[in-house]
Amino acid sequence: MASVSRSPSVQKAWIYSEYGRSGDVLRYEESFPVPELKEDQVLIKVVAASLNPIDFIRMAGFLEHFDSPRPVNLGYDVAGVVVKLGSQVKKFKEGDEVYGDTLERVEELKQFGTLAEYTATEERLLALKPNNLSFVEAASLPLAIETAYQGLERAELSAGKSVLVLGGAGGVGTLAVQLAKQVFGASRVAATASTAKLELLRSLGADLAIDYTKQNLEELPEKFDVVFDGVGEGEKAVKTVKGGGKVLSIVPPSAPPIIAFQLTSTATILEKLKPYLESGKVKPVLDPKSPFPFPKTAEAFSHLETFRAIGKAEYTAAEENELAIKPKNLSFMQAALQVSTVAAYEGLQKAHMAPGKSVLVGAGGVETLLIRLSKHVFGASKVATTASSGEVELIRSLADGLAIDYTKEKLEDLPWKFDVIFDRVVAYAPRAQRFLSLALLLELHMAIDD
Repeated sequence: MASVSRSPSVQKAWIYSEYGRSGDVLRYEESFPVPELKEDQVLIKVVAASLNPIDFIRMAGFLEHFDSPRPVNLGYDVAGVVVKLGSQVKKFKEGDEVYGDTLERVEELKQFGTLAEYTATEERLLALKPNNLSFVEAASLPLAIETAYQGLERAELSAGKSVLVLGGAGGVGTLAVQLAKQVFGASRVAATASTAKLELLRSLGADLAIDYTKQNLEELPEKFDVVFDGVGEGEKAVKTVKGGGKVLSIVPPSAPPIIAFQLTSTATILEKLKPYLESGKVKPVLDPKSPFPFPKTAEAFSHLETFRAIGKAEYTAAEENELAIKPKNLSFMQAALQVSTVAAYEGLQKAHMAPGKSVLVGAGGVETLLIRLSKHVFGASKVATTASSGEVELIRSLADGLAIDYTKEKLEDLPWKFDVIFDRVVAYAPRAQRFLSLALLLELHMAIDD
């Protein structure tokens, strides 16, 4: 039977109504509607919630094709108290302390999120909060721990096998290291991180902590049964796997033999891992900069976007609520885009991209972000893109602009000139200079600090 408990009709929430950077479009709304409850949903009084890279990626307009109506209340991970039940809900009762990832699939974005006083979500996405965890600790887990578990499972990690985790100090990585050791029974767990975070890896159970600033992956003296790539180093990872082993990447794009991954959120994993969380065998890792008070949500976004956080960071949401930040935890677009988005944005800024200017970019992981940023954030008058024959239609759908098939047309023969060229391919540089009207050529190098 449906709950008859009363809840407010409006609430405080963080929302955006137009696409752009968080500092420009994110705003605090004191009278945002409380979501209407569907029959399979529960209404939660939010005590803690989490930021993920998908929040600012969505806000920038990269997911526009399947975005919900605006204004949008952001946030997906949540921990809180059940205050109302849909008519078909069987698993919970009012007063239950629950947590979960409210985004089942990235293609199913919701208008109402968790950066608010209340949120509604399907009961199949929620589990009872482990008794020993605070709401902040619980909110920091769902998306990251589900990604880590599903990824390791799909890579066929099992007892007695060895695993290498790339990006071991990130949101997903800290959990992947622990799960590999404590849940999957790996015989040897290795993980990469920067120099300052090696001790963290060891404290989480890593048998081998690798300083990626000093050690090249290709030169590692040992091979592994499974490589879990959380930073987009799939091509290098292939060189570290044993014959017949598996390489899985949570950072697109991935091509065989690398296994591509996309998360489907489910509370089943949270329920399965509850004994490990309650026993302390698997622990959330929180960033020392937390918590952030709810009015300082913009600062929390800025911290997330620096990619320097260790594990998770939290901040308070509403007067008594708390919000946790998860860097680098991502399914499908989430992990990949978090680094690439800022890299692309900063590149265009350095190129003095501005409304009314034209830009030429290449096709690829960062470049597809450049297309979106150029069009939706910087207001480019024309976005032209080089691509292979098979990518031309995709590029047109992203930019509604000019897609140049580089297998059929030579760059030096193009009849157009551009204000800005973004070039990651060094081989293009001498030719690109012939038609760069601004005489500005960028070669962008991304540094990922896990």
